Amino acid sequence: MLRFVTLWIVVFMVSAVSWAQNSENSSKIWRLNEDGKVQFSHNEGKTWEGADANAEARLNAIHFVNANDGWAVGHNATMLHWDGEKWGEVLIFSTANLLSVYFQDAKNGWAAGSNGTLLFWDGTSWNEEVSPTTETLINVKRATTGNLQITAQSGAFFEKENGQWKAHASPIAPVLSASLSKLEE
Repeated sequence: MLRFVTLWIVVFMVSAVSWAQNSENSSKIWRLNEDGKVQFSHNEGKTWEGADANAEARLNAIHFVNANDGWAVGHNATMLHWDGEKWGEVLIFSTANLLSVYFQDAKNGWAAGSNGTLLFWDGTSWNEEVSPTTETLINVKRATTGNLQITAQSGAFFEKENGQWKAHASPIAPVLSASLSKLEE
């Protein structure tokens, strides 16, 4: 008698940025470790040291504009800035968990997070930007089209074209499943 046993595998899409972009002039590489703490390496990632970042909340994303201008964001609206010498906390008017940060240049940066939170850096201060959704935003980046793109937890994404947000369906379902069958005798 043959019996089939089915094994279901479920994969959740999660966006986690753990390595920072760094300038070519710096030998320092930055990352967030599995506990959401800032670390750096001087030897191309062979060893890592904890950075004096003083964040109580878990950090979720890190991005560098250049060697002297880096940003890290995390839970409870935690935002840190690297000025080339030290990390300092930046106070913002939000309570959201921030999950992603991206900078086009020193005067154009975005942070995204829970409940559709979308913040914009203009080179001087962070301000709330009108979001096209109330869904949790897990990624903000520059799309191949050159437009700003934000991705929601469901997998839906939005591109800002000519100052207006346009919704796009997810190219992949946010929850994938596969089955394996094992033949038993």
